[in-house]
Amino acid sequence: MHCYEVIPEGAVCKLYFDLEFHKPSNNGADGETMVSSLIQDEEDQAYLMDDTGNIELSQTPNQAPESTACPEEAMADVWGDGQDDRDYLESLDDFEQNNGDISDQLLLKCMADFESH
Repeated sequence: MHCYEVIPEGAVCKLYFDLEFHKPSNNGADGETMVSSLIQDEEDQAYLMDDTGNIELSQTPNQAPESTACPEEAMADVWGDGQDDRDYLESLDDFEQNNGDISDQLLLKCMADFESH
């Protein structure tokens, strides 16, 4: 089963950063506290805030169906070390260093460049 977010033509859509963690491996961890510690760093905030200072977070009790269908070992290989997230944030930082502030259009270009590698 695949789930898709459907955005009607002409509607506003926003890019978001999806934070996920394997709950059994993080027994006792509080997701809200983990997100709070991430957004306390000003450099991290630049990636999480829009130009008006809004931070949009979406919470779901479970991962997407295609993720939960994977065996735990496969999830560990894909998400366990968080390298994809670090690589993505590093690519944004590199882009920002070379081009100044990241506008929405430049952010989308950077994301497309990252995904093509």
